Amino acid sequence: MVSFARSGNSPESVAALEAVLAERPGTRHFIITCSEEGELARRGRELGDRAHVLVLHPRTNDRGLAMTSAFTSMVIAGVGLAYLHRLEEYTDLVDRLSTAGETVLEAAPGVAESLMKRKPKRGCFLGSGALYGAAVESHLKLQELTDGKIICLCDTFLGIRHGPRAAIHDDTLVTYFLSGDPYVRRYELDLVRGNRDQGVGLAHLVVADRRAEVEGLVDHVIAFDPDGKLDLPDHALPPVATIVGQLLGLFASLEHGLKPDAPSAGGVIHRVVQGVKIYPREQKAQ
Repeated sequence: MVSFARSGNSPESVAALEAVLAERPGTRHFIITCSEEGELARRGRELGDRAHVLVLHPRTNDRGLAMTSAFTSMVIAGVGLAYLHRLEEYTDLVDRLSTAGETVLEAAPGVAESLMKRKPKRGCFLGSGALYGAAVESHLKLQELTDGKIICLCDTFLGIRHGPRAAIHDDTLVTYFLSGDPYVRRYELDLVRGNRDQGVGLAHLVVADRRAEVEGLVDHVIAFDPDGKLDLPDHALPPVATIVGQLLGLFASLEHGLKPDAPSAGGVIHRVVQGVKIYPREQKAQ
């Protein structure tokens, strides 16, 4: 069982571990967390050789409400599990991801700030395959960092065509995370062109490896591999793509006069999940 947790103090994180220990005591556990002092890490250490606890760098344990460094770092750690027998290959891939991330951090803040000054009321994030995961996380970041003042949706490029496209109004910022697969990208670009030709949406942003093919189709392009030298596979891209969603959330929060580290004015959401009551599980009769 692999558990992921920023703080490791959310009730359901620990309860899931305890449920498995009770019903499948022979299960071995791998815990990836950002907090050395969290309850999940503490419980994992108590299990001795039945569990391995991987605590990420202390700087990944975000002090603000929204997971940014924690999310990115846990994704990189999680994908790394698929490379356990190819660690040198993965180290090289992470170095290239870091280069792409630096490129995004140079280009994206100005774009994000200018887009939020247009005051969108909705956000739509689209991605295919693993990049759908980036769309899910980005839609969450923009929504929670604005305390729900910007309502968001996320979908795949195909899925949005089957009804949800109706939610793209004149007040909607549409962000496209383009695949690096040329075949997949052809379908994605059809949707980008269709939205442009039909004039739907307030503004359109593309996040892609290069600007080619999309120049002139949208309002802004953030290219994380403009020279085409990094050769990044789609399955590794969510940590890079999600930086854009995080920055959109940051500048939207500021534009709405909120505090990005504590945007929930009414205290509806918290840094560590609260209000979850854990009920005892009924034991099945043998």
